[in-house]
Amino acid sequence: MFTFLASLITLEVHRLPRRFHPRYRPAKQNYFNFPAYRQSSQSCRDVTEKEISPIHVLFNVLPKTGSRTLYDIALDVSRKTDRYAVYNTMLLQNETKIAKIEGILKTSNVSTFIYSHMPYLDFSYTGANVVHISIVREPIDRLVSLHYFKIYGDATKYGPFRAKMDAMNLTKESFRDCMTRNGSCVAEWLLWSNVKYFCGINFADEGLKYPTREACVLKAKRNIIKQYLVVGLMEDYFSFVKSLEKLMPCFFSDFSQTYERMLKEGSFSRYKTRNYHGVTARQRKYLQRKMSEDYELFSFITKNFQLLKKDLDV
Repeated sequence: MFTFLASLITLEVHRLPRRFHPRYRPAKQNYFNFPAYRQSSQSCRDVTEKEISPIHVLFNVLPKTGSRTLYDIALDVSRKTDRYAVYNTMLLQNETKIAKIEGILKTSNVSTFIYSHMPYLDFSYTGANVVHISIVREPIDRLVSLHYFKIYGDATKYGPFRAKMDAMNLTKESFRDCMTRNGSCVAEWLLWSNVKYFCGINFADEGLKYPTREACVLKAKRNIIKQYLVVGLMEDYFSFVKSLEKLMPCFFSDFSQTYERMLKEGSFSRYKTRNYHGVTARQRKYLQRKMSEDYELFSFITKNFQLLKKDLDV
């Protein structure tokens, strides 16, 4: 059985696009074979009226990846240009998020930017013109940040999420101590969050189980390649924003300029997690082994993003 599975995984890897072969060196080319609107310098309104249906950018991300930064940029640009409508589904449960997003995609006659923590889901069945984008963060840093965020939050105003966390009466234990006693901060389901997120889930099928982790890693890679305009890195945020701008200027123009302005104004500093303390070198080494699938995917995303930056001259 193991031999058969190994053979199947090897076969699937070789089915990945040729540019991910270790010996492949890409020629200068158009990185994505996407429709004209993603390479057009026209306004989204002109393109929408003349060439395509409304564009729906679905920004689905894991918590603590700097996603509120892009959401704030999208809001700022939207208020000044009226280029698209902005929706935030953060406070909804996953099943409710699906219904909400479905409703937007099926009924909106204008372009939209939809912000969600929902894992990848293929919305092509709606018939809408959906563009997936996302961003990731170094896996251990994200895991530790999430731990302290749940306990202490950040400098944003007190809201429903903070009230929910406070109601749980979480112990103010350091991540190091929590990890030492093998606590909930290192629960098994948290240690391959990126893989599960990009692997995709059919929430309508209540009995659905994840496949093997190896198969899920492969599915996540295929989804990233085939379904996402770009998956960026939090550690290289400007390049992420600039790549969006270059790939789809009709939608993302002004984003990099807005990012730089808001960064100088300190607009994003309120999102920094309070009382963050990193792990020891020994703990990091241990977690890297335990989170091997997440690190495999993170490495894949990093290499993919570096190729994209080179092709776009970012």
